[in-house]
Amino acid sequence: MFSLSARFRKSRTPGVEGTVYYVIKQGKSERNITGNIHGIDQSVMSDAKERIAFDLMTIYCVIESIFQSDNKIELDDIVEACASAILKTNPFEERIKNYRGKYPVSYDIAKVPKLFYDKFEPKRSISINHIDKSGLIGYLSYLIDEYNAEGKHFVQSLRNTQLSLLKYLKNTEKPLSSISHSFISGYNTYLSKRVSPSTVSFYLRVLRTVLKRAEQENLLPMSFHWPSEIKTTILRNSPTTEIYALDVKTIHRIDRMNLSCDKSLELARDAFMFGFYAQGMEFIDVANLRTDNLKDNVLTYRRRLKGKVRNVVLGNRALAIISKYHDDNNDYIFPILQRKRSYAYSTVKVEIAASLKKIGQMLNLLHSLTFSMNIYSWQSIIRKTNITELFIS
Repeated sequence: MFSLSARFRKSRTPGVEGTVYYVIKQGKSERNITGNIHGIDQSVMSDAKERIAFDLMTIYCVIESIFQSDNKIELDDIVEACASAILKTNPFEERIKNYRGKYPVSYDIAKVPKLFYDKFEPKRSISINHIDKSGLIGYLSYLIDEYNAEGKHFVQSLRNTQLSLLKYLKNTEKPLSSISHSFISGYNTYLSKRVSPSTVSFYLRVLRTVLKRAEQENLLPMSFHWPSEIKTTILRNSPTTEIYALDVKTIHRIDRMNLSCDKSLELARDAFMFGFYAQGMEFIDVANLRTDNLKDNVLTYRRRLKGKVRNVVLGNRALAIISKYHDDNNDYIFPILQRKRSYAYSTVKVEIAASLKKIGQMLNLLHSLTFSMNIYSWQSIIRKTNITELFIS
């Protein structure tokens, strides 16, 4: 468990403003993060309370996002990720704003300073034996506690899905005994209007897994069955995903952007373009590519989501990107998972997502730029291209 606090450091130079900094403590170890809030004296802690609370919420979100992803994560890794979120791009900004100044916090993950108690809503852990399993939200809490005790990584997926369902249900409970075809269809429609197809697929897959478990415990109606028309997989070449596909002109614009002044944006763009040139790749596959996956110009890897082996012949553009990041001291093709310190996958995924979103904003794209768009775009462009015409002069 972590302990968070905010403190004021007075400047040693007369007349110069001091700085608010944050302390993250884990056991007897603690690290500091210097923020960008300044003031002449201690009164800034009250004057800038809202801004300081927002930074504390950001730190909590970072810790929560990686808490279950790697039990061996080091405090220095967490601090570096928190500093990036506070001082650079904050991937949790919209989520925090949605709670309108009062963020839910689990004391099993981190404690917040007393001065900011009114900015957080404590959610203490409930004993598994005392959780009401009759409702969908309660049953999810039951599974979260159970999986958390067993150290299973699926916990974070359950938490994310629980938050999504709470929004759909408008913070009410849904009795498992009333789960029906219409409920699943309604949730699917709700998601489809708000998130990308890949995210819809994620939430539906988790929900289906949860309901299968509930069915085994005889908590669902005997008549319940998962609607056959609600698919939990993504049809990459389905016309319904066209709105998330980019045209050739936009792909060129992304590829030709000069991002050398911001290495994080440049890495995110290059990983995205490599995924496109490699005939569409998931981020988890790109991040985990190692040098031994490449023989000459043939890339061979096993898809982590489906386990299938893919062989892709790479062209000059994809090979140029690989050459750009070649490092004899790095086993990975891209410096995503292996940097100065070892990063948790969930941490870099958040960073890359935030960088791509910023790139999309720079280009004024209609939809937020996401990594999965490289797959939709590849499928869409290939489907619309008459390959025969390419051989006719």
